[in-house]
Amino acid sequence: MNDNLDQDLPSESSEMITNLGNRIEQLEKELEASSLTLQKSLLRISELENKLPNSSLVSPKFLARAFTVWGHYFVANFLIAIPFICISIIIALLLASFGGFSQY
Repeated sequence: MNDNLDQDLPSESSEMITNLGNRIEQLEKELEASSLTLQKSLLRISELENKLPNSSLVSPKFLARAFTVWGHYFVANFLIAIPFICISIIIALLLASFGGFSQY
């Protein structure tokens, strides 16, 4: 029984070594492909970082971002309110000129 095991081991071992060698070559190819993909991704990230605007809106500091957002919100509300204020003043002036605000 031991003789059969000794005879089977060398052929199985050489087959396993061949399989392991093939697997190593396959893994090396996958590693090379992954490395190229990683390099392309890093290059793309650096290009995108260069395209970011020079604004506090993308600052790593929370307070800088918060006050930037608040500032944008304030200016937007102000720009939206200007026409309404102008219309209100014109209506008030027209009513005053036609006696809309007459005193009793």
